[in-house]
Amino acid sequence: MVTPRKSFDNNVNDLGKHLLEMCKSLDLRILNGRCKGDSLGKITFHGNQGFSTVDYIIVSHEILHRFETFVVREPTPFSDHCQLLSWIKIDSSLLNSKETSNEDEFFNLPRQFKWTEDSKDSFTSALQSDEINKLIHDFEILNFDHVGDVNEIVDKFIKILETAAKHSLPLVKVNKNSEKRHSQIWFDSDCSNVRTLLSRLSHKTYKNPFDE
Repeated sequence: MVTPRKSFDNNVNDLGKHLLEMCKSLDLRILNGRCKGDSLGKITFHGNQGFSTVDYIIVSHEILHRFETFVVREPTPFSDHCQLLSWIKIDSSLLNSKETSNEDEFFNLPRQFKWTEDSKDSFTSALQSDEINKLIHDFEILNFDHVGDVNEIVDKFIKILETAAKHSLPLVKVNKNSEKRHSQIWFDSDCSNVRTLLSRLSHKTYKNPFDE
């Protein structure tokens, strides 16, 4: 049985009605006002024109039981919208599975290329090369109906772009030992102190989400 939602914001406009209809038609559930940590449905937006609940975490009904806690953090000076947090219950067998234990699958990020003023011409020229044309041709003659996994098609398309980028664009070099960026002129010591205080409060809220 799905727990009924509660909310401090009782106003429902046309956009809200469309969202609710979409959730009903796709069997989706809104976590706001339904989980531990937000049983009353807290306000998520605090602006000059008023306040409302316009930020949501929406999940499929099939995995609703895996979301144990939902928290709306207090507003900060940096945004009118509150940060939303949720904790997911994961089956321990998934963590110990050999299929998901390969760290390369989790942290193998795509290469980053630098785009400059001359990149348009060089990248276009690379796309016209014989090597890339062959990849494009192989992609175009694929029978998508016979491809079992859509990710296979996506990987082939990404390979075309990445191969062209390798031949035409410089890689972004990541210097881990680079010096810390200088702060903006307007970011004075008072701003730094406020940021430090907010960071400490955020850590406390994260560790004790039920501590009001």
